[in-house]
Amino acid sequence: MIKKIFVTVYFLLIAYHLPLTTEVWGGEIVWEMKETGVDFLRYGIGGRATALGESYVAIGEDIFSSYWNPAGLAKIERPELGLMHSVVLANDLLEFIGFGYPLKKIGFIGLSGFFNIPESVPVTDNIGKVVGEIKWLDYALSLSYARKIQKNLSFGLNLKMVEMSESFSGTKGTAYAGDLGILYEIPLKGLNFGFALLNYGNKLQMEGETKKDDLPRTIRAGFAYRLNLVGGDYLLLTLDENKVLNDRWRTSLGSEIGFFEMIFLRFGYYEKEGNVSGTTYGLGLKFKNYRFDYTNVPATQMIGYERANKISIVISF
Repeated sequence: MIKKIFVTVYFLLIAYHLPLTTEVWGGEIVWEMKETGVDFLRYGIGGRATALGESYVAIGEDIFSSYWNPAGLAKIERPELGLMHSVVLANDLLEFIGFGYPLKKIGFIGLSGFFNIPESVPVTDNIGKVVGEIKWLDYALSLSYARKIQKNLSFGLNLKMVEMSESFSGTKGTAYAGDLGILYEIPLKGLNFGFALLNYGNKLQMEGETKKDDLPRTIRAGFAYRLNLVGGDYLLLTLDENKVLNDRWRTSLGSEIGFFEMIFLRFGYYEKEGNVSGTTYGLGLKFKNYRFDYTNVPATQMIGYERANKISIVISF
């Protein structure tokens, strides 16, 4: 009965979000962005997770769980390396690298980092001569730990350092934060519940500035339901609700069809601050210990940069 209710709610939410409209007031687009100043922490990591509409809090199957819900790392049984590459805005790069190792009776330990590298901007003097470049580098490094505390219940946490720097003036700002999550396998085959608190820490202040920026503190909660089909194929449905700072609750949806545990088709939907919303889609291919994932997602409201591609790879050892 609970499974039927979940599937019904899932498809009702899809139907509710299909008429994708932009809120307009007085002929102008209404923007709902809640500024934090550390926005790269909200870009989304992992080809599979983002193809599922970023509804990943109740899934624990790869190293990218360190970004969405560290409790998911407890389900990884082999050492794992994850890499991702994306161009998120114009020529801004978003990169991820993570590695984790399961230790028997101790838990899973991982180290990961993701990096936002905006395009450099030339600096000119009063006669137009180029005298240098402004280069930025934003990154977050996480030390992760996760383990099962009961047969169906896992928890995980991250200790995180966040830094933003600008090379021309040599200024930087650093903040420290933590993530905490749980993953519960409901005693109904195939149904999981996940909950995570992300980016809870001190404010980030750039050197020489009085302004202090909040990290995008986030609450995520959601379900994932896997229905096994004939011949080892399966259908996965995911549903997340998330809230950043004082923004309203927002819904993310995802679906994945797996064929022969080798080919994966994914679709989803999300909405974010700033009227960024729409469908996501992607493809996954698995060969032996390698999984390659591609996704295309809504990115910004800028003409020419409305969508972004993300490519990732997961290697098990």
